[in-house]
Amino acid sequence: MRGPAFLAVIALCACEGSHGTRIDPRSQARKIELRTGASPGGVEIADLNRDARPDLVVTNESGSVSISLNDGKGRFHAAAGSPFPAGPHPNDVTIADFNADGRPDLAFANHEAHALTVLLGNGSGGFAPAPSVPVRSVPHPHGIAAADLDRDGRVDLMIDSWGHNQLELLRGDGHGHFAEWKMVPVGRQPYQRPRIADINRDGWPDLLASNLESKDLSVMLGGPRGFSPARGSPFAAGDAPFGLAVGDFNGDGHLDVAVVNSPSSAVQSGHDGLTLLLGDGTGRLSKTPQSPLETGAMPSRLAAGDLDGNGHDDVIVSRPDNGSIVLFYFGAKGSVLRRQEMALGKGAKGIAIADLNADGRKDIAVTLEGASQLVILLR
Repeated sequence: MRGPAFLAVIALCACEGSHGTRIDPRSQARKIELRTGASPGGVEIADLNRDARPDLVVTNESGSVSISLNDGKGRFHAAAGSPFPAGPHPNDVTIADFNADGRPDLAFANHEAHALTVLLGNGSGGFAPAPSVPVRSVPHPHGIAAADLDRDGRVDLMIDSWGHNQLELLRGDGHGHFAEWKMVPVGRQPYQRPRIADINRDGWPDLLASNLESKDLSVMLGGPRGFSPARGSPFAAGDAPFGLAVGDFNGDGHLDVAVVNSPSSAVQSGHDGLTLLLGDGTGRLSKTPQSPLETGAMPSRLAAGDLDGNGHDDVIVSRPDNGSIVLFYFGAKGSVLRRQEMALGKGAKGIAIADLNADGRKDIAVTLEGASQLVILLR
């Protein structure tokens, strides 16, 4: 099993519009700092220019999205025209082909703006607004996810309607347009970043929502007749559930859910931490006895991926207040093999995990909100 050491870190900088920065391939751990727009929040990873290399998407809460393209040699450079306007306060982004042209597109939940923004990709890392009026959402959305929810061959969208205790589904027409479709009731205040996954492996996308006020997680199973609660849903998920990530944390082949608990961020009483819910393959989830795991105060976002190559997904949680990330390495039955905290810098917030340099090891990307940077840890 590969150890989670981060040694001999080299700090380098590449600003948007530059040709990127080359990293010494002999270093055991390498760090890249990329300039973003002001106040970067989330980061996602996808192949945006169809060269089979993972690229970086950073949502800047100042109203833009920064695109960094991967040359496959340990270098990243800004796509032509980046950053692109993404609507006011883009809090979350989802990536899919909305207009069936084979090119990845972007959709944003615009926090405090009662709207969504859709950008269509040109297949080279460039993006332009979809030729339609932005989708309206009341109250303002915090999270967004994409999937073909009704299996008609067209990508749909899901956002949170937290003020109404519902998830709002938007049906796609296959041309980049979306219209209100249906509302799905969940728990009280599904406040941050609901997600879509086939939690029971039946081929239909399911909806997952962490409910801030009711302190639980809703699992809504999809099917030809719509969405219905999984048996036992909603599931207790600790104090102030503030977002979730899906993975197989105990290595049994069933999808599990990790929930970040942040009552200190939500101005509520309770315990900050990370709650682990293990799945049985039918949609039912059970909380591990050690939950919540200790994260420290004001945890924010999280991401899941197998960091040490042992066949169990791990979790990283960000702590913007002290500029660190907390890594949890999991083993059998969801046990914690190791906990590690790393200081990165001002306002560590968004996190993504992927193999960015094709060496077979998962790397980490973290936004630094206060420094207007994206930090990449090549492992």
